[in-house]
Amino acid sequence: MKQYVLHVMIQILIWAFIGGAWSLMGRFGLVSLGHGAFLGLGAYATVLLWNFYGLSPWLGGVVAVLLTAGLAAVVATLFALPGGRHYFGLVTLAVGEVIRLLIVAERSWTGGSLGVSLKPAGGDSVVAVQFADKRVFYYAALALWLAGLWVWVRVDRSMPARPWRRSARTRRPRPPSASASPASRSASPCCRRRSPRWGAWPTPSTSPT
Repeated sequence: MKQYVLHVMIQILIWAFIGGAWSLMGRFGLVSLGHGAFLGLGAYATVLLWNFYGLSPWLGGVVAVLLTAGLAAVVATLFALPGGRHYFGLVTLAVGEVIRLLIVAERSWTGGSLGVSLKPAGGDSVVAVQFADKRVFYYAALALWLAGLWVWVRVDRSMPARPWRRSARTRRPRPPSASASPASRSASPCCRRRSPRWGAWPTPSTSPT
């Protein structure tokens, strides 16, 4: 039972880390619908490099980070960002679906929809990152989540992020009193009625009957 509770906590911390990464993009006005694709690409790259080439997951993780970062940079630069924020979300959704279909189709080495397992190292191994005690993975996931939270806070409070937030605030619609005439501002709020077409706030004397 204790091992199962640790397993659930590890899953919670990993998905909390992923959620923080997704939330960080929202600070810049971008919505990514393909986070799962980049997570899966990094995980499959790490496991396959160990299973087929014997490359330690420590090094495989570095290769996976470079691979996913390169793919994200290419997709964002060539396809997503030039089309605007809404196009960015659609492109990330398409990339996620393409990667999912490729993983399912190449079942001879990815395992298809059933997934792939890490080749056992024959016992506890730091090189292969395999341990029988799940507490090791719990503390590792906790450290990963705390590191991601620290990055989130640092970026959120950094100077480059503030102009993005200011520009987002300037795009918000102003309250009706900012664009109304002095006569309408002096009128009682209960007597004003919004024009359905132009969004003006006429005074009672000019309101349509």
